[in-house]
Amino acid sequence: MANKPRFSRASVVDAGLGQLKEDGWDGLTPKKVAKRLGASTMPIFSHFPTMGDFREAIMDRAWALMEEYALGTYTGDPWVDQGVGYVTFARDNGQLFTCMHSGNVGEIQDRRYRFWVRISGELADYPAFRGM
Repeated sequence: MANKPRFSRASVVDAGLGQLKEDGWDGLTPKKVAKRLGASTMPIFSHFPTMGDFREAIMDRAWALMEEYALGTYTGDPWVDQGVGYVTFARDNGQLFTCMHSGNVGEIQDRRYRFWVRISGELADYPAFRGM
């Protein structure tokens, strides 16, 4: 019977996300993430064949986190809440927000588009948008 890995994929991604929040892309190194995990780099590369794959998983988690903010309740008006959530995420996660909007322009535009499509679905029955 094989032993269960000590570090789950999610815990490795969370460590990478934490490192990205602190130090940006330049600080996202296998060695720094491993130190945050209290391990060698093995857990990272056990789950991700390349740093590119690891970065992609971190970005998936970052955009999901921003979606959680955008779909939160702040004022009771869902449309206003989405804007407040977006801005609140940027305020609370400045370094991460910057990282999410830097790099390959096409990839950023694609992620941003998918984000807005997902959260705008929550406004399908929004009274002010009826008939549009």
